[in-house]
Amino acid sequence: MTELIATIRELMKKVGVLAEVVDALDPDKLLASQGVDSIDYPLTVIAVQHHFGVELPETELFDIKTLRDFAERVDRKLRVAAKEGD
Repeated sequence: MTELIATIRELMKKVGVLAEVVDALDPDKLLASQGVDSIDYPLTVIAVQHHFGVELPETELFDIKTLRDFAERVDRKLRVAAKEGD
């Protein structure tokens, strides 16, 4: 999970989230309360989907509130894709 969180942090920086904000993120606290705004969030979602090749449906996005939520959701999607590929 630590690697996924690190990768998502890097993707956040690539889409323009301030490095100071990203570096200070507590993975278990609400992104919105840590300086990730309504513009940063959808850009991060798009970057994560593109980088990992997973889809995060809008209905699931309401449940992704922390950095750890992002990582757990991506991890689940990757596991499902790996099983389907077997």
